[in-house]
Formats: sequence, structure tokens, C-alpha cells
Amino acid sequence: MSTLLFSLPDLFEKYKNWIVRNPEKANDFETTAKWISYFIAGRINNSHAVSELVYALSNLLVLFNDRLITKGRQLEKNEDTSKLKIWLTVLEYSEVFLEISSSKVFGNRGKWLVIISIQIIKCIARLILVYRYKEPIITVLKINIL
Repeated sequence: MSTLLFSLPDLFEKYKNWIVRNPEKANDFETTAKWISYFIAGRINNSHAVSELVYALSNLLVLFNDRLITKGRQLEKNEDTSKLKIWLTVLEYSEVFLEISSSKVFGNRGKWLVIISIQIIKCIARLILVYRYKEPIITVLKINIL
């Protein structure tokens, strides 16, 4: 049985170190991934869902890399609000894909059930941020490090 040159934790550690040392190159890669979603639209059957999935994944990659940079440079402030903001951001980035997918799988009623559920979750999370953690009200949550 042959062994891999690197184990998964080793690869992740190398990736994390590269991202922290080269944020501008990571940004180029993230931008390329985002543009792929625009090129996919209309070229593949079910392209709206695939294009939204690629777009959501590219945004999640940006978020993931930003988190690596934040932790690598020890820029974290309040861990509790940060976690809630991250989950809200993930929901924001994947919202359209979830709506399109639920429409295809569950029909119109299912789509609206997913939309309403997402909006209720976002509302509750934002109320927690405002009332419990005294965060200011913001319309779009975006964690931007650089």
C-alpha cells in the first residue's frame, strides 16, 4: 500500500500558511472561481442551479480564506458574535442556491417554505446580535479582513 506524500492535515496546514502569506494571490484565485459561475450560466442544463452553487461556493471560499487570514494574524475580536456572523454570512451566500434547489425539488410551496424559513432564521440571528451583543443594525453582513 503506497502512502501519500502529505496527509490531509499537512495539506491543510500548508494551504493555511500559503493563504496567510499570499492574500493577494488567494484573491486572484477567488475572483477566478467567481467568474466561472458567470460563464456556466446558460451553458449547462439546470445552469441556474449549478451557476448559483458555484457562485455560493466561491463566496464561501472567500469567507473561509478570510477566516484563515484573521486567525493567522490574530485579528479576532468577539468570538461569540463572530460565529453568529459567520453563520449568517454562510446563509446569505447560499440563500439563492437553496431557493432554486428547493423549487426544483419541492415545487412552488416548498420554495416558499424555504424562503420563509431562511428569512425567519436571519431575523432571529440579527435580533440576537442587536439585543444580546449590542451590535449595530446592518443590512448586509460581510466579514472583510483586508
